Amino acid sequence: MAARRVLCNPDLVVLLWAFQPGLPRDLYDLVAECRAIATCRSYDDALYYLLPARYERSLASLKVQIADASKLELELEGDVDVSQKHLVSASALFLCEAAPAAMLAMHLLVLTLDLERLHRWLRFQSPPNVVLSSNTLDFAARCGRIEVLEYLLIIASPMRCSSRGYDAAAKYGCLPIVDRLERLGVPCTEAAIDGAALHGHLAVVAYLHGRGKPCTTLAMSGAAAKGHLEVVRYLHVHRHEGCTSWAMIGAVTGGFERTIAFLQGHRPECAPTLRPPSRPRATASSSSRARPLSAVDAELLAYLCPSAASTAQQC
Repeated sequence: MAARRVLCNPDLVVLLWAFQPGLPRDLYDLVAECRAIATCRSYDDALYYLLPARYERSLASLKVQIADASKLELELEGDVDVSQKHLVSASALFLCEAAPAAMLAMHLLVLTLDLERLHRWLRFQSPPNVVLSSNTLDFAARCGRIEVLEYLLIIASPMRCSSRGYDAAAKYGCLPIVDRLERLGVPCTEAAIDGAALHGHLAVVAYLHGRGKPCTTLAMSGAAAKGHLEVVRYLHVHRHEGCTSWAMIGAVTGGFERTIAFLQGHRPECAPTLRPPSRPRATASSSSRARPLSAVDAELLAYLCPSAASTAQQC
């Protein structure tokens, strides 16, 4: 009878269950879902996950690149309807090739920025580094929520982010995270300013410049190709790297007339390359170029301004 009274007491039952092994139902379902997520490989052997449709909002809000299945020669296992899934590369999720389901679950929790479930998930991992790696910290930095990163840094200590996370945070304009990683002494590469400039994040570019971070000609060229005139102006005044001639080609292809005028008036690399278009959205024509694009220029243009790639290949 005494045992019956104990088991019928709701408060005591909750305390007893708190010490039972196993995952809560929602976390168990998450792991089961991750084990069931199909994978495939492209023609260049890159690994892709076919994520369920419920991740669409998180992928869109964080601008995680979703691959176009029609443009990839995919090697699918079994009967998989790709049209009902979101095709995301392992690289875009900062996952290594052999990531187990528990690690995928960890990264999907970071993707959804679900701090409450992250906290519960890590409570059931012993030790936490079973599902935590520097890739996880880098992905948290890339996703841009400072509270999630701060929590994971505490749990993962002494592990920390790498330059990959710093560069990604800069690229996507996450200035609070860039500042936090800088204060932690995490290094960055030229890709930090280059990526921030490409995406028009002037505050991040200025912050990194103020701390003596390096960049390449990709910074000004990418900003010009995307029409970020204020970034182009800032780099022109404060940096010495300059740009390449295809910056003008990208600006012309995009129809960014003010950027075109600035490049012609201030950048000797661009002045003889192309004439400005007669109307917005004009593209480079055979009469508006002084020389053919080099192979390097064409590759860089395709990277920073995909819409201009076909035009560039004809030059």
